[in-house]
Amino acid sequence: MTDVLPTSLAELLAARLGPDGWLTADDARRRYGEDDSRRWALPAAVALPRDTDDVVAIVQACRKYGVPIVARGAGTGTTGAAVPFSGGVVVSMARMNRILALRPEDRCAVVQPGVLNGDLQQAL
Repeated sequence: MTDVLPTSLAELLAARLGPDGWLTADDARRRYGEDDSRRWALPAAVALPRDTDDVVAIVQACRKYGVPIVARGAGTGTTGAAVPFSGGVVVSMARMNRILALRPEDRCAVVQPGVLNGDLQQAL
């Protein structure tokens, strides 16, 4: 896989996510190329969805064009699970960071995937 995405895929996701949600600049891609492991790979692009509909659109578009994706939370994992496939797309959940419900009586929290553990602890 090269780090050049199909033009139609890049245009589709750039239009859907906007300039703050579809990152292709070298410095932005480098920031998302690693986690706290020693592994590293340069993604072709970084997608920052705002909601579930954006995630579905990203997954469907990348699947259509055969482009691999990797989901990323805060990038603090130590196993390399958030390290992209070279030439793939990182789907960063950073903008999906809302706490939707706290139910202490059930010991349950409903959160979006970009919520940081520290933020959840403060909310509790």
